[in-house]
Amino acid sequence: MEPSLKQLYKILLIIYASLIVGVVIFQAVAISLNDWKLPDFAPEIDILNIISLCMFFLIPAGKMVSDKLLKTIDPDSPAPQKMMKLQTSLILRWAFIESASLFSIVVFILLNDGKQMIVFLLCLAAFALASPSREKISTWAKLNSEERRELM
Repeated sequence: MEPSLKQLYKILLIIYASLIVGVVIFQAVAISLNDWKLPDFAPEIDILNIISLCMFFLIPAGKMVSDKLLKTIDPDSPAPQKMMKLQTSLILRWAFIESASLFSIVVFILLNDGKQMIVFLLCLAAFALASPSREKISTWAKLNSEERRELM
């Protein structure tokens, strides 16, 4: 028996929440290493700061890759197949965001530089923009009206 659209949607939410919780916990650990104090902004720009910023700017590239995959979803295919393609697409999108946020945390730890906290918060904002609401899922997966009702 194939999983229902609601079950597949719950799986997406679990993946999404797991990624966010993971990076937030890792950032909390990074801050705890500094006795729960945020470091000042270092006046110099280190190569790691530049790489971290470049990684952040790869997030739109992840969205483009994800959008290309979304375009391959056939509106006439069965709903579970649409949802599996959607899941693959969103995991890719979120992986780009997660990699930028994890790298910013590592640079935060290595350089003890408050600038990386801004990059991390921007990554969290990108996660928020890529959230899998039921409406977005319905549109991205090209669900028909019957499938949309089943999802809601």
